[in-house]
Amino acid sequence: MRVAVVYYSEKQDEKLKAISHALGKGFEQTGAHTEVIDARIDEAKKLTGFDYIALGLANNGLFNASIPNRLKELLKNSGQLVGKRSFAFIKKKPFFAQKLLSRLMKAMEGEGMFLKYSEIISSPDEAQEIAKRLHI
Repeated sequence: MRVAVVYYSEKQDEKLKAISHALGKGFEQTGAHTEVIDARIDEAKKLTGFDYIALGLANNGLFNASIPNRLKELLKNSGQLVGKRSFAFIKKKPFFAQKLLSRLMKAMEGEGMFLKYSEIISSPDEAQEIAKRLHI
């Protein structure tokens, strides 16, 4: 099974990067072939060839719970996503984390993705354990 772990942050975010790589490592421990993609840098990457897509977001604003327009455009231009099984995650933040996760899920479902799981993740260790437990 091919798994894409895609993460997006408007600014460089090392913690989100570490969480995403830990998710990838956890998926690989279950036998999946995993590719970790920084959507800010590799925005032309097509996700059509993947069986499962984990999409993560870090919003750098303290009180901001909106999905960046660039991420929405990126989802629209990522190829055929209708019916893809997916996992939404965000980096834990002090305020409006659940609202941001809900909006990310809505954006993913708007592209036709089938959400299997969602989570607010606070550390790379937690991310790796979540990936090992998920039934992809």
